[in-house]
Amino acid sequence: MKTEIEEVQAEIREKGLSAPVKIACYLVAAFLTTLMLYIFSDFIGKMVTLLINSLFGTNRTIGFITVVSSIGVIYML
Repeated sequence: MKTEIEEVQAEIREKGLSAPVKIACYLVAAFLTTLMLYIFSDFIGKMVTLLINSLFGTNRTIGFITVVSSIGVIYML
């Protein structure tokens, strides 16, 4: 005897998620990715700056806009 939850899960497995649910999932994923990027962008910038300076022996700084645009381009690919 299947419970009601198991029946709903089986139905979703057969049909797949509806388009509005998929869109909502993608929007939530994009929002959370953007939020994490914003929170950790300063840390990422500092780490990338240290990496570039140690590899190439330069004294460059990587700013917020560079980090956001670089990761944004990678995310879009």
